[in-house]
Amino acid sequence: MIHPTRQRLIACVLLCAIGQQWCVPPLKAQTPAGTAGVYRVSAGDVLRLNVPQQSALDRELTVSAGGSVYISQVGEIPLAGLTLQEARDLLRQRLRLYNPAITEVILTVMEYSALRVFVLGAVSSPGSYSFENPPTLWEVLRVAGGPAENASLAACRIITLDDGRPVSRTVNLSGYLTGESFPQDLLQGGDTLVVPTIADGVVGVPATSGVQVFGGVRTPTTVPIEQPTELLAVLMLAGAPLESAELHKIAWVHRSASAEGPDIAVKVDMRQFLRRGLPNGNPMVYPGDVIYLPTHRDGWLIRYLPLFLTTLTSAATIFLAYDTLTN
Repeated sequence: MIHPTRQRLIACVLLCAIGQQWCVPPLKAQTPAGTAGVYRVSAGDVLRLNVPQQSALDRELTVSAGGSVYISQVGEIPLAGLTLQEARDLLRQRLRLYNPAITEVILTVMEYSALRVFVLGAVSSPGSYSFENPPTLWEVLRVAGGPAENASLAACRIITLDDGRPVSRTVNLSGYLTGESFPQDLLQGGDTLVVPTIADGVVGVPATSGVQVFGGVRTPTTVPIEQPTELLAVLMLAGAPLESAELHKIAWVHRSASAEGPDIAVKVDMRQFLRRGLPNGNPMVYPGDVIYLPTHRDGWLIRYLPLFLTTLTSAATIFLAYDTLTN
């Protein structure tokens, strides 16, 4: 007969064992961190399949344009539009038809084709980049290695597809270097960010969306602005004035608010701003305005003096040679 004390001890052990069995949750299959239950598989995605019970089935799967993957043992499996959890469940069901011992599959996304963004132009590493979530312009420019030295950040363009047609818009990313405000646009899959070089200018920007700058600047172009901007800032975005530019004779044409009204032409002396800080030497210009920087030309004497001296020297040489021969 078991002693009462020992009976109580055995009962306690059994109760603890039963309680542990009910309280401790069963182990679950490993779930990859990130987008499980949120991200939906799309055509072009590259998936990594791991089958712990049969490692011979481990492989990379590329979702076809039709939205399916192909596994020779079970054929084609449609995955596009499914969440990662749903895709895992479907793969497990199909693979169990091949091997009923398979109870777990692990599926991760190696490349997110649905959120692939293209970066072209003056960046350190142009190419295509995949993102787990819609990226900001800051994230795209950063993963591309940042802008090149000759990048025209104020004239970047985003090209996106709208009903199969490319639509381009200009964005100013100069805040990337200055630490100022930066556009918070989110790019979508298939979008292209173009970072032009300073020499490229601003291609495709309508005159009404910026300031036309020509004459004595390094890069005659249309500088994109969306709000009133200081004249000096506009000139710097056009590559800065040339040494030959006559800063005291800048021609500024301000578009009339009325389509029928006359434009206003003003001559600006920027030297007043550079020398004395006077604001009228650095006025605010507006989208649609025109800026012309004339360049100075050398006077008649300066331009023709070298030719005159060369001719005079040649004549003197001939005269001296003749005089030497005759004497």
